[in-house]
Amino acid sequence: MGNKLKNAFHVKVSKADDNATIHLSGNFNFLSHPKFKESYLQLLNDSIVNSVAVDFARVEHMDSAALGMLLVLRDRVGGVGKTLTLVRPSSMAQKIFNIANFQRMFIIQ
Repeated sequence: MGNKLKNAFHVKVSKADDNATIHLSGNFNFLSHPKFKESYLQLLNDSIVNSVAVDFARVEHMDSAALGMLLVLRDRVGGVGKTLTLVRPSSMAQKIFNIANFQRMFIIQ
């Protein structure tokens, strides 16, 4: 039970000027979809926000559903003329991005 709470998924959005960052922590998986989608929907409609970053520094686990959600986000962000960057990947996240060849589809910093 304690392990389940420790690895729960959390999302926080911060904004600075025309940049927004979605800070993720815990397990980013299929069950994360509602929270993740809610975090970016407001940003898509915010005329001040020009770029969106997703911060992976505190992500402990990701599954294939998480990768799919990132692809959807990329398409939606691009569809409204904004840019998307994946930032500060944890070592685990970086390994998954490498396996999925995400460096060909995303800017990863």
